[in-house]
Amino acid sequence: MDTNRIKELEEKYFNEIIDLFHNKPDFKNNLLEVEEFIRTDYPNLNKNWGDKNKLKVAVERLIRFHFYTNLNVLNIYPSPLSPDMAIELEDVILCVDAKTIDMCGNPGDDDSIHFQKNQITFINEPKYGQYINNVYWPGIEFPPYLRDFYKDKPCLTFFITVNYEDDGSSFKLSHVCFCSVPHKQIVKEDFDNKIISNFKTYEYISAKETEKLTNGKYYKPFVQKKLTWDEYEIEIESEVPNKDGSYTIRSSTICHDKTISNLENSIRIRKKIDDKWKVVKCGGSARISKEKLKIRKSCVTGKTWVGVKEYRVGAGHESRFKTTGIYWNPSASNNQKGTKRGTLNRHTLIQTFEPLGP
Repeated sequence: MDTNRIKELEEKYFNEIIDLFHNKPDFKNNLLEVEEFIRTDYPNLNKNWGDKNKLKVAVERLIRFHFYTNLNVLNIYPSPLSPDMAIELEDVILCVDAKTIDMCGNPGDDDSIHFQKNQITFINEPKYGQYINNVYWPGIEFPPYLRDFYKDKPCLTFFITVNYEDDGSSFKLSHVCFCSVPHKQIVKEDFDNKIISNFKTYEYISAKETEKLTNGKYYKPFVQKKLTWDEYEIEIESEVPNKDGSYTIRSSTICHDKTISNLENSIRIRKKIDDKWKVVKCGGSARISKEKLKIRKSCVTGKTWVGVKEYRVGAGHESRFKTTGIYWNPSASNNQKGTKRGTLNRHTLIQTFEPLGP
């Protein structure tokens, strides 16, 4: 399919999502009902629900409900290698993933879109390629598991993230983010296959996996380093964001496993994880900065369109940090008090968002 046609479809369905979830009142009203329920039933949920995230199940149900009751759904997408919801429409396979972010605990996650390999179709250039032992190591891959087409229809990915505040004793909604993540062909043409900001987690070859591999004994995790390994420091981005949402370049100790490299005629590295040296397989989950996804090229108007939109939502309850003095992103380094400046700056930014709903 022509890339311009895929761009047209991405813009079309992003606009349909905004129309369904923002321009119509139903989704907002449902979210407010959920907010009120969680606030009222907070002690019971806090005691009996085995996860601090009391919102995610309701959000997933709501998003599915609104798509199934408002769109002409022809069928489901049958593969489990896909986002939370994947449905066949007349001209696309619409893939939508629901996310929830606790602003009290993880405000830095709000700066980017986080995803796994089953949620994207694009091939990103390997990250962190550099010279090891005077030989160029191409870096760490992030292979997509979601097909780029099914029944000659492009698989298009969208994320709907509902942000909330839960300080351990109270709950309130914060804002909602709608985001379009580009299709494989668009990433290649408009982003030069360099769209991923960094990896959030990594995957390693497990002992069980080595049983299925030819020469698997060489790939298994080892407690002690081998004589055929050389230790090096490589430069990668930290998996944990700074207070301003950026990621620090840091050194990471790895071992170049020359035995496996000779078997594959390529460089293979090991990283010490859980007291064992494991072969790095690929990225486990990744991030794309929201800023990178905002400005998109339109084939409909010849101009640009915005691929990320954010809206305030909630019944107007006050943020608890204003009375408790416990700010967002508490950690041992700040005595579990959070960061005042970062909290106030981000809270001020959220207040500039347009309210969700008509």
